[in-house]
Amino acid sequence: MQTSIPDLLKPYGSVFSKPQFNHFSQMIGSLAVCEKPSLSRFAEIHNKDRSSLNRFLTESPWEVKDVKCVYHQELNKYLPSNCSLLIDDCISHRPYAVKVEKANWHYDHTIGKQALGYNVVTSVLSFQDNIIPYNLIPYYRKDDCKDREFLSKNDIVEKIILSTKNNDKVDTIIFDTWYSNERVINACKESNKHYITQIKSNRNVTIYHKKSAVSSCDKYIKPENWEYFTHGAKFRIFATSAFISGIGNVHLVFSQMFNDYKKEWGETRYIISDMVEKESKILVKEYLTRVGIEGFHREAKQNTGLEGYLLRNNRGIEKYLFLVMLTYATLVMQKLSMKLTKTIGEMCEENKIFVYEKAYERIQQNPEIKQSILRELAKARV
Repeated sequence: MQTSIPDLLKPYGSVFSKPQFNHFSQMIGSLAVCEKPSLSRFAEIHNKDRSSLNRFLTESPWEVKDVKCVYHQELNKYLPSNCSLLIDDCISHRPYAVKVEKANWHYDHTIGKQALGYNVVTSVLSFQDNIIPYNLIPYYRKDDCKDREFLSKNDIVEKIILSTKNNDKVDTIIFDTWYSNERVINACKESNKHYITQIKSNRNVTIYHKKSAVSSCDKYIKPENWEYFTHGAKFRIFATSAFISGIGNVHLVFSQMFNDYKKEWGETRYIISDMVEKESKILVKEYLTRVGIEGFHREAKQNTGLEGYLLRNNRGIEKYLFLVMLTYATLVMQKLSMKLTKTIGEMCEENKIFVYEKAYERIQQNPEIKQSILRELAKARV
């Protein structure tokens, strides 16, 4: 490959010892090609002892924050101006995680019920039809924070947003109703970033000097006041300026999507932004890019091991989840470097070919080890 994963990992050598860096490189490379992640399979690829990889995650003294600092420096090389930061959370499911440290029950909106596993607050950068992860931080319930300071999801999101304060390539923060509160929006203001979010239907807003729940304003919108446009589906919007206590003046957009099956307009969504001069339909389109973070969750689970790992140690799991994010990001950087239009799954396939080529070279040099190399790749599910 023109740009291989080892090439992209070279800048991280500054935060690891040589043995640590070898393990780090092997973990990233393995996560990019293994169909089902496990330390045993990773060890098969590199002819290593599984326990050495386990110690790298659970005992080795490297810190995620140091690697993340290098990652953000490398990430900026690929970013254009005016990127959007999308924020959401997801569950890394561990359905049989009774003995896994700090695994707990969390509500999973994708299945509409509680699920056992790790809840992670994630953020990704959206630009020019690309999605690349920015940060991933596990959230723990208070009962699981006896050895650390408890951080609510809002605490974590505030921390992520404030970390972009000196990054002039991040322009707008986009998040859903769960985080549309004064604290998160004020973090956007402190970081000098614009925001686009959705508010709940019972949120009080002041329009034309009258304060009421935003949903009660629907009935005052006349049919001729709706603006129509198409963006994949048919939409109609009505925009006005409003005031929300604790937030200030906002650009408020009432948005409805047409249901082709029922042949009627769907429920109203209430989108707000501090960009009062921006065209309303552009705000709606930008808010809809938020689905990109769900694509990241789905692809990371399917292709880079966000689920299915068998670790039990909390320290090891935190580092593993970060490496999953970094693997996904490295695949995106590889794609951008080579100017490819492939999906993450297709990039994993490309890297499998790279592994096969290296195995072929080893076999040519030492034909007697052919069977053992092929057996290692088969066991690793490459």
